[in-house]
Amino acid sequence: MECHTKDVQGPIPIDTAKLFQGNRQFPAVEFGLPVPPFPAVIYSRNLTPHANGIQGWTAVAVANALKLGVDKDGIPLCPPMPAGPGMAFGGLTDSDALDIGYYLTTLPPQDNGVIPNCSPPPRPDGGSDASTDARTD
Repeated sequence: MECHTKDVQGPIPIDTAKLFQGNRQFPAVEFGLPVPPFPAVIYSRNLTPHANGIQGWTAVAVANALKLGVDKDGIPLCPPMPAGPGMAFGGLTDSDALDIGYYLTTLPPQDNGVIPNCSPPPRPDGGSDASTDARTD
C-alpha cells in the first residue's frame, strides 16, 4: 500500500484518500538506475482496475507480478518494484499472492491520471525484446 499510494507530509505519511492509486515518486538515482534509459523519476503504478491502472489484469496476473516480477504480458516490472524470485514478494505463498490479486482486482477503479511507463534502452538492432523490456508497475 505504501509504495502504491502518494506520500504526504503529516502524521499519516500516505494520502489515505488515494490508497493503491499509485503516483508515488521514486528518483532513479536512489536505486542506482541510469538516466537515461530510465526516467529521472519513476512513478508507482495505479493498482486499481482503472484504464490507467490494472484494468484487464486477473488475480492470477497480479499474483505472477508479485511472485515472478512480470506484468500481465510477461514483461519484467520496472524497478524499484521488489517482485520476483529472491525479492521481497518472492516468498509469498501462492495462496497469499492470489488473495492479494483478488483484493486488488476488486477495488473500485480510480483514475489517477496517466503514469508514464519506464523502459530500458532499446536493443542495438532497434527491436523489442519482452525479456528486457520493463514497465512501471
